[in-house]
Amino acid sequence: MRNKIGTLGLGDAPVKAVGHGRDMPDALEDDQLWTTTETASYLRRPPGTLRQWRHRGFGPKGFRCGGIVVYRRSEVLRWIAEQERLEAARTDGNDAA
Repeated sequence: MRNKIGTLGLGDAPVKAVGHGRDMPDALEDDQLWTTTETASYLRRPPGTLRQWRHRGFGPKGFRCGGIVVYRRSEVLRWIAEQERLEAARTDGNDAA
């Protein structure tokens, strides 16, 4: 069905994700967006903690999308790996003493 300006609407035909005329890499297609609640659940923290972290500039990077804050799955996993690396570096120096 065509809308008022004569183009197809989003619900009218399947839309394939494209970037610069070619298909997006599979990694981006699988990169889910998680809400604050979903991210907090994954991290086993209350949603309020995640909101506080974001306000303070800590935690995985989130962004507003459609009026809500979302987090890319890949960014959450990257942040966890970074926390693990920082903790290992911190404790490795203490073990030698």
